[in-house]
Amino acid sequence: MLWRRSSGAALVLETPSTAVIQIDYLDLDGAWAMLSRRIVNLPEPFLHICHMLSGGLPRDLIRCAREMMTLAAAQGAAGISVEQVAEALIIREAAAKIRATTIAMRQADADHDADDLLVSVAHLAGADTTAELKQMAEHLEKSLSGRTAVGDRPRREILIALDLCVYLRLLEKIRRIADLIGSKKGWSRMTADGLSQSAASVRQALEVSVPLARSRLDLLEARLASIETGLRSAKGTKAAPAPKKPLIGNVADA
Repeated sequence: MLWRRSSGAALVLETPSTAVIQIDYLDLDGAWAMLSRRIVNLPEPFLHICHMLSGGLPRDLIRCAREMMTLAAAQGAAGISVEQVAEALIIREAAAKIRATTIAMRQADADHDADDLLVSVAHLAGADTTAELKQMAEHLEKSLSGRTAVGDRPRREILIALDLCVYLRLLEKIRRIADLIGSKKGWSRMTADGLSQSAASVRQALEVSVPLARSRLDLLEARLASIETGLRSAKGTKAAPAPKKPLIGNVADA
């Protein structure tokens, strides 16, 4: 059995037989349909977090939901806020991505020409907050701009590191979107503008092309920054917060 990426927004599963199964990414409605069958009374903001982190890939969507429910259960009757869920899941996702990146870079760099780069990537694992990850990822991305290439193409280990940088920048955007959910106007703007689906599309693009993901990420950043600026300048943004129903861990497991 072999997983491979198709040229579009889908995963293709090749089985030992000749059958080929294509697994499409879910949109927000599809993600809601899948998770609502597994979690009783799931507050909608938590769906958005899972959708953004998974990119709509069913197996990752379910994994995020299970981790989310584990976090909620650990909080007991008090439950957990969407901001707390986002921060905790982002740190977990980043750690897993950093581990996978270091392994891939070691395999790509047979001549050990990028040992210093590997050290920089491994150092990212020490970040405890999304803010730290953002700062360290930006520093890493700047350092990559001067790396040498093979002919007119970047070396494979550099492309792998760039993929990580874009992914970490996406996680920082998801964290900021989670903060928008904490206010009534922010929640309204976020849902109206479709920010969670845009974030999911960046995650999907990373499976195809780093430049494509980066271009989508830049568009997401522009839209997110515009909303944040508008909310800061608008009157009454400190009024009643959005319905921030906490997630309680004593519901059906995902």
